Amino acid sequence: MDPFSLDHLTPTEFEEFCYDLLHELGFVNVDWRKGTGLPASPSDRGRDIECERRVKEVDGKEHTEKWFVECKHHKKGVSPDKLDGALTWATAKRPDWLLIIVSNFLSNPAKEYLQEYSQSNRPTFKIRYWEKPDLGRLVAGKGELIRKYRIQLSDRPCPASKEEAIERLKKLAQDKNRIGIHDFVRQRTDELVISLAEESLPPLESTADAEKLEARLQECEAKTDTLSALFANGIYWTGTDYDSLWVQSLERAANLETRGKGASWAVNIPLYPALILLYSGCIGAMAKSHYDMVATLLLKPRIPEGSSCACPALALTTCEIMEKHKYPRGAIHWRVPLSRRLYGCLGENLKRLFSLETDYQTAFDTFECLLGMVNVDLALNSKPRRPTEDSPLGLFAVRHDDPFAPDYGQSLLQKIVNEATSTRDAWPPLKAGLFEGSMERFLMAASRYKQEFELFQARRRHRARPNDLY
Repeated sequence: MDPFSLDHLTPTEFEEFCYDLLHELGFVNVDWRKGTGLPASPSDRGRDIECERRVKEVDGKEHTEKWFVECKHHKKGVSPDKLDGALTWATAKRPDWLLIIVSNFLSNPAKEYLQEYSQSNRPTFKIRYWEKPDLGRLVAGKGELIRKYRIQLSDRPCPASKEEAIERLKKLAQDKNRIGIHDFVRQRTDELVISLAEESLPPLESTADAEKLEARLQECEAKTDTLSALFANGIYWTGTDYDSLWVQSLERAANLETRGKGASWAVNIPLYPALILLYSGCIGAMAKSHYDMVATLLLKPRIPEGSSCACPALALTTCEIMEKHKYPRGAIHWRVPLSRRLYGCLGENLKRLFSLETDYQTAFDTFECLLGMVNVDLALNSKPRRPTEDSPLGLFAVRHDDPFAPDYGQSLLQKIVNEATSTRDAWPPLKAGLFEGSMERFLMAASRYKQEFELFQARRRHRARPNDLY
């Protein structure tokens, strides 16, 4: 049995738990509309809690959203009729969001009812629900909340094997079971996030050595392996049918509370699982020529970056996660080692999607090259403009240990440029919206990226000690 449970709480305690959780998540003006000393609130009229959330726009302006929160403490699935009071009150008072928090699960008829209600009535408010897996994810790392409500997160049962998970996802896709796919991927995402919480993987301290770093990277790879396989296979088989699901899953994996803690060179190591998912999803999409999905994964998710957010093509690269913090700026090898590691750990999940191992190598190198050029394009067109010296290179840059060997990386770059210029607007990455669909922007980014690559290779040849550096 899954140890995470809120069944031991009374209805009033569950409402209080929701109240405290909303405070922890940054909501303000949280008003618990209990109003009586009874075990539950008989007169809350469909919203147990009212609160507000301040939202910061990309231009720095802020606005406030009004949320109504309905708390449902049921040991069985919540039925559709239990939601009518909340929907009626939200329709009358028109908040920005109606949030339904359930201690276990909504029944499938209830989920379908909410979906049909939104489509048929087009309410002025948006509807969201949090179920047991969501609560487990949200409470992870919040020690005071865990202690106050006597919540257990450890000793989780062994999940189904990776192969069983892949087969289940394929079956759900064949049956076109959208709710099943959504719930299955979200559950596996929540399991990953909980397993990466600070209680399980505390931040690396400044005294951590190479052995501890290696152990941490191996832990991240092992914990992410099943979801990585689901990203690769799920996107391969379904394309853009579930694009918002994969985007949300990637964002959850990237929003860990342990980020920014510990040694200065390791503050972004908690992003490594999200990077694994990004590579798996994009290369899986490329195996089936789903470039729309590649563009979605690179541009749509919002990844925390300082006090703001950025897309994965800028904020979720090998440079951002490890090399930039581990090695001095300008060092010959600072942009490459993590790529070699990713190529090895992703091989088992991705090679099955290709006929030959060389096809996997080509897809991996092409993706890293494309990622680097998208990164440069976004850097050149951002305000303020970002430096392109931080653009991520990839394993293709050092695929041959001999820096004086025929330049594989140069050939790959030229091949991509030739494909783009020969097909122009029909080139799949442009059609998918990368480089804003502009051939001019692509060529500008490719030219700048080529300069960065040539500078890297020149430094590498000057050192001429590849075995010492990689």
